[in-house]
Amino acid sequence: MRITTANSFATAVDNLQQRQQDLQLAQDRLTSGKRVARASDDPAAAARIHPNDPQRIQRALEIHALSGQTMTELLAAGQTAGLAYRLLKLVRAPADRTILHARIEQRFRAMLELGLVGEVESLWNRGDLTPDLPSMRCVGYRQVLSYLLGEYGEDEMRYRAVVATRQLAKRQMTWLRAEASCRWLADDDAALDEALRAIGAARSFP
Repeated sequence: MRITTANSFATAVDNLQQRQQDLQLAQDRLTSGKRVARASDDPAAAARIHPNDPQRIQRALEIHALSGQTMTELLAAGQTAGLAYRLLKLVRAPADRTILHARIEQRFRAMLELGLVGEVESLWNRGDLTPDLPSMRCVGYRQVLSYLLGEYGEDEMRYRAVVATRQLAKRQMTWLRAEASCRWLADDDAALDEALRAIGAARSFP
């Protein structure tokens, strides 16, 4: 017996087209300057998300359009359900900032050697992307795209990408330090053994 029939396929296509229309409506609302659709759709999110934060506004609109539920409803459901297992938060990061900065620079250099510029150029040449899209504004892509568009040279692109990555890492470290119950691991060869011991202790705890 065929699982996929002509009728079910047509229904799936109709559903996909409706989803696309919903997302287009969400995009229209976003670009028109409205916040999370209408405040009546999700008043909690509308009050929480700043009007100058288009990425979070877009995310809230997409969640509502695709799931039929508001972001607030989904978050509340997740908090109510809880987790069926214990969380163990392990963080490994260099204590010396100069080491972190050196690794960031080394990583970006490796990305360039592996073809980052060609990757961004290939995506841009598709013709359906714009510089303001979240995917093109991420660290690394944003600087390479500006370089490809002639806004600055290769050396400036490398510098800006490394600086932007350092700033991102700083924000991540700030967030991790504020996260409750994190266990920080030494940045050395013993980190794996320490992590395994922590996991073993957590598993044996009743």
